[in-house]
Amino acid sequence: VGLPILRKARLKKGSEVQVSVRKDETVYGHPVPKELKELLALDEEGKKYWDQLTNGAQRSLIYYINSAKSVDKRIERSLLFINRLKETKGAWKPGKN
Repeated sequence: VGLPILRKARLKKGSEVQVSVRKDETVYGHPVPKELKELLALDEEGKKYWDQLTNGAQRSLIYYINSAKSVDKRIERSLLFINRLKETKGAWKPGKN
């Protein structure tokens, strides 16, 4: 376990802890940001191209959007990616500029 997690849990190196493991039931391994959900619900064309992305590409974008701490930044990132998909008619893939 890394130092940030130890600090957050107020533990010291060598502390004994109990852990449990459970299956991740989410589709993408991360929760879909509500900002992205709302955008996809409002934008039919963007949703069409989003649905054509692989699960891995969707997961990468969801992770990146979720990494923004502010709502405004998550909205900005969601708009950026959906608009880029629409501009390229779905040809754009994450990581391929």
